[in-house]
Amino acid sequence: MSVSIQASIEKEINFAAASMGLQPLIHRVVICGSGEGEMVCRITAEPEFFSGYECSVTAGEGAKAELEAPDLRLNPAVCLSDRTEPQQGTVTIEVCGADDQERILGRLDTEVVLQPGLYWDEKRYPESLAGFLQPEHPFVQQIAKQAADLVRAGGQPAEGYRSGNVRQQAECLFRVLREREAEKGTSDAVMQFPRMMAENGQGRGAAVELAVLYASCLEAAGLNPIIAAARESVLTGVWMSNVAFSDDLIRPAQMEKEIWKNLPEGMLLIDASALADSSAVSFSVRAGMLSPAP
Repeated sequence: MSVSIQASIEKEINFAAASMGLQPLIHRVVICGSGEGEMVCRITAEPEFFSGYECSVTAGEGAKAELEAPDLRLNPAVCLSDRTEPQQGTVTIEVCGADDQERILGRLDTEVVLQPGLYWDEKRYPESLAGFLQPEHPFVQQIAKQAADLVRAGGQPAEGYRSGNVRQQAECLFRVLREREAEKGTSDAVMQFPRMMAENGQGRGAAVELAVLYASCLEAAGLNPIIAAARESVLTGVWMSNVAFSDDLIRPAQMEKEIWKNLPEGMLLIDASALADSSAVSFSVRAGMLSPAP
């Protein structure tokens, strides 16, 4: 072997964060040459959680070739398996001769940990929760259609913000979802939800799942959802006017700084955990308005 390889590689891989571009799997690769000139760099993984990557590099005697955040394509079939526990993996970077790719000039193996595919890494990538919204999912589309029919049955249109009746549309979505939850229990059989860290507790994990489900339905109905994550609770919100943050997730600290920017009509916040509550609590009790400051 005649070249040395250095690399900055993420040691703990989160599929949601990586798929949203929040977590580059490899930040940087540096190849120090020794007179070889043109070479080929190959990057592979075991298990194959990303597709193999290959490119040409040139590094003469004493020179360096650098790769910045190579474009690695995730493999959902591996990342979204049924695993519920972290899995050990290996990222391998090889440099070989351009004329003979069986001639290995340098190799670097790095051990990594693959988090479960449906794991929300709240501590490092809280905004990745937005990546779990599935407005195109058949179940969500079905809920949106039933809610729209309910709105129209009351003599009102159901066309997102064009209808001007955001609260009524949000309430009908809530009602249809709650009826489905009462009939079938958790919708986990038809949708995939983020899995919370064990130390956060079962109750909050269920609240996150329901918040994501309700936010998905709001988006399917043509409304702009937001998920407000606090230490003890998770709320789903909907903008009363057609505005939105760049991310679908916001935390209380951000709310103080940003929530009133370009916000003419306020936001409706709903406790989505009530979807699984068997008590007859009305939508009006579970929903509250945040209005622009005077």
